[in-house]
Amino acid sequence: MSNVGKVFNLSGGGGSGSPKMESLTIATPPNKTVYKSGETFDPTGMVVVANYGEGLMANVTGYTVSPSVLTDGVSEVVITYTEGRITKTATVSVTVKKVLVSIAITTQPAKTVYQYQESLDPTGMVVTATFSDGSTAAVLDYTYPTTNFSTLGRQVMKLEYTYEGVTKSTDLVVTVQGKTIAVPTQTNIPTYNGSDKTPSWNGYDPLKMEISGVTSASDAGGYTAIFKLSYGYLFPDGTDEARVKWTIDRAVISALPTQTGTLVADGTSKTPSWNGYDTNKMTIGGDTSGTAAGEYTATFTPTSNYKWSDGSTGAKEVKWTIISVLVSIPSQSGTLTYNGSAQTPKWQNFDNENSSVSVSAKTNAGEYMATFTLKKGMWTDGTTAAKTIKWTIGRATIAAVPAQNGTLVYDGNPKTPSWNTAYDSAKMTVSVTAATNAGTYSATFTPTSNYKWSDGSTGGKTVSWTIGKAVNSVTNSPSSIMLKSSAKTATFTVNRKGNGTITATSNNTSVAKIKSINQSTGVVTVESVNDTTGTAKITVKVAEGTNYKAASDTTVNVTATFVTIYGVEWDWTSSGQTKGTRTDAAAGFGDPSPAVNNGSGSSPFDNLMPWSGMVKETRSGGVEVKEPKYWFKWTKTGKKLKLQIADGYVEGFSVDPVNRDRGDGLGELDYSYIGRYHCASGYKSTTGAAQQVNITRSQARTGIHNLGANFWQMDFAQFWYVNMLFLVEFADWNGERIGRGCSTNGSKMNNGQTDAMGYHTGTTAASRDSYGFTQYRNIEGWWDNVYDWMDGCYYNNNGLNVISNPNNFSDSANGTLVGTPSSGYPSDFTIPTASGLEWALFPSAANGSQTTYVPDDWFFSGRYPCLYHGGSYNQDQYHGPFFIIYFNSASVTNDNIGCRLQERPPKAA
Repeated sequence: MSNVGKVFNLSGGGGSGSPKMESLTIATPPNKTVYKSGETFDPTGMVVVANYGEGLMANVTGYTVSPSVLTDGVSEVVITYTEGRITKTATVSVTVKKVLVSIAITTQPAKTVYQYQESLDPTGMVVTATFSDGSTAAVLDYTYPTTNFSTLGRQVMKLEYTYEGVTKSTDLVVTVQGKTIAVPTQTNIPTYNGSDKTPSWNGYDPLKMEISGVTSASDAGGYTAIFKLSYGYLFPDGTDEARVKWTIDRAVISALPTQTGTLVADGTSKTPSWNGYDTNKMTIGGDTSGTAAGEYTATFTPTSNYKWSDGSTGAKEVKWTIISVLVSIPSQSGTLTYNGSAQTPKWQNFDNENSSVSVSAKTNAGEYMATFTLKKGMWTDGTTAAKTIKWTIGRATIAAVPAQNGTLVYDGNPKTPSWNTAYDSAKMTVSVTAATNAGTYSATFTPTSNYKWSDGSTGGKTVSWTIGKAVNSVTNSPSSIMLKSSAKTATFTVNRKGNGTITATSNNTSVAKIKSINQSTGVVTVESVNDTTGTAKITVKVAEGTNYKAASDTTVNVTATFVTIYGVEWDWTSSGQTKGTRTDAAAGFGDPSPAVNNGSGSSPFDNLMPWSGMVKETRSGGVEVKEPKYWFKWTKTGKKLKLQIADGYVEGFSVDPVNRDRGDGLGELDYSYIGRYHCASGYKSTTGAAQQVNITRSQARTGIHNLGANFWQMDFAQFWYVNMLFLVEFADWNGERIGRGCSTNGSKMNNGQTDAMGYHTGTTAASRDSYGFTQYRNIEGWWDNVYDWMDGCYYNNNGLNVISNPNNFSDSANGTLVGTPSSGYPSDFTIPTASGLEWALFPSAANGSQTTYVPDDWFFSGRYPCLYHGGSYNQDQYHGPFFIIYFNSASVTNDNIGCRLQERPPKAA
């Protein structure tokens, strides 16, 4: 509480001016309010406040406490404080807990008498605790000793109980007696065998007793062992010692002795020999010898260690004889075999003087009995009763086991086989079940009672028989299928007999492969491989099935068309027209409408690849035109020449000459670039600038290559890349369709003359003395203003050599010889046979003109192995997309010869 209003250092006294105490309160209770009975009140922590009215108060000490010792039943303590003649009181609530005073056993346990090594069992015992408040309670959580009793007699056990930290104890008295143990008994009776025997004991514990007396013996009989108990143990009779009988049993004589051999009376004394007589096991008495023929009795008595098998030990009688005549016991002589007639046996050792026989003739194979009766004497086995002797008729032999006769072939009907001549129903029975399916089955042949197999057996013989598989026939429906963009998978059904496994393989897995085969329905699903155009042949095989043989192979032809092919063809057999006929997907296309003199134009190829992909881009070489990859094929038959271009891979086609793998380490590219303009200053493709002229071909090559590792001078491959596109699009060798390529004033003009043109074709004029710049698919000046030096080919007197790898470009390097071209206006071309150079056509005949065949001149001179292409500002005939000239040496310079770059960028990683 706050100090405000408190009165401190009051002296009391009671003067008229002094405040008087009105009440006493406990401002803070003591720390301890819970006590055990008998503890003294502890005021620690308690704050007592005297109140004087009008908010005046003071902490006081010197108070008295009642009661000071807290006992059971006390619930509060009175605090009394006197100041002057005024006494006030306050109370503090307390809790007083009872304490344990004593414990006692109020009900004895059920068991107070124990045996040695038992432990205390409190069952039934009641332990009562008495508390300070006079209350009592039966308790369970008392403790007591749990060790086993190891001392006999009276034992005092101390019990303890703890309550609220107070422990009290009491004593329990018990009596410990000796522990009763059964007397050991023999568990098995050993049998005499001449060696020492030690009995096994039931109840013998060497930890509780020791054994003495006779503990082992060898002879049959009874013996006594003595058992002496250890401290704390007693036998049931109350003693600690017991004498126990044990025995060794006699060994058993398994059988009585019997006479061995035969004794025949001859006037002398005879003593029999005995089978089973052992002098160690028995003694002999009675008749042990005799002279006259007759029957005698001997007696055998077991010795002390033996007994008879019936358990007796007395003497037993055994008969033995001396005879007058011995008669041999007959047996069958030879063998009899079933032959369908009645037979009787012949006998070996038959003594018909002293015995007789009774036997009946038998027909069937089997065992029979004959009876022989003695006339006098005894049989050699010592008996005299009639003898029953077995004789047999053996089964006849079946020469061979039957086998299937002829063949059976599956036809859907149940079948059973025919058997060869070894089958005789009189000699055997057959068990066979009809079968339908092809396969191997079994029949069982069993001899009848008078027959057996050649191996002597008489059981059933299992013979295999078969139903062969029928000839299969297979057809495919349909026998040919198509794969295309709208149907990249196709199916055909294999119609076969039976269930033979169908397999199908493609001879061209780059075009078509097998997707799945449904063995149940015979449906084979074929799928395209990477949308590749081409053909494949599916070979179908049907394996052997359950009921049909393997069938002959059948085939299904697959045609896959996933790319578009555009073509053009010229037939120069009887006509030299520059104009060709469009084929394939281009058949029916109209001619392009060139953009004449900056006008508008259109072409059926504007939205088709690769033409539509030839767009302008600004790159490190200046303004360049993209050259997408395409596939092509040249075909020549006589005077017919055909060119086809595809927008994807087609079997038999080649990658375009620019983007193919050219051996420069870049591999096959998806696109390359060509300069939009003739090279200007710095050898870049720049608009508005004058062309880089008056340079040698070597200077042009070096200047362009200095732009970067992938920049090269335009080459023979570029010549054919662009011109093959031109030929398919315009179906014409005549470039004048889009311009003649000379200027009006006989002098060259800067790059960019076609920049304002919105279409890819150039300007045209009525004659060659008129202005006419060219632009084909964004490439300006393909044959105007200045010529372009051209790399990648080398001409000498041996012919035209083509260089594929740009790294090998030079003025003198030889490449691959493709042939010797003809100079002049070409009227025919040769397609090189060298792999990878199918694009490098060259003139094989030159009897064309400016209006027939190829109206662009190809000029060759063995003196000058270098060449250039296109056209210049001069108003002459040396212009055109196909114009090539070998006229100047490598060191020539001229203001009408420039150059053009190409770029082969590496593929992105």
